[in-house]
Amino acid sequence: MAVAMMDGKLEPRLEAEIRTARDEGETDRRIPVIIEHSEVVSVTEGGAPGGLSDLEARVQHLQKGIVEQLTQFGARDIQQSVLANVITVALSPAEIESIATREDVKIVRLNREERVTF
Repeated sequence: MAVAMMDGKLEPRLEAEIRTARDEGETDRRIPVIIEHSEVVSVTEGGAPGGLSDLEARVQHLQKGIVEQLTQFGARDIQQSVLANVITVALSPAEIESIATREDVKIVRLNREERVTF
């Protein structure tokens, strides 16, 4: 059942990284991820006073359940991004799959810099 709820929420590169970790017997490997919240947020138009601080409070509220679950996992260095409404953290494969089943999670991506060559 959890797999169906997670369907399409893991970026293909992340799925590959999880498979590699499991194939190598490293089920505790910490994989850096970006967790994107399902709700899109923005600062109110017109630059109303308190716009950014209101946005920050709203995002903190929206991400609260996800952050609480990450804390229960024992995750460290949880970084919340207000403007993008994402959370960056390193999790084990099982933790990644668990967080992806949440209704308030849109997608979980691998957080790895890509080399671009010209």
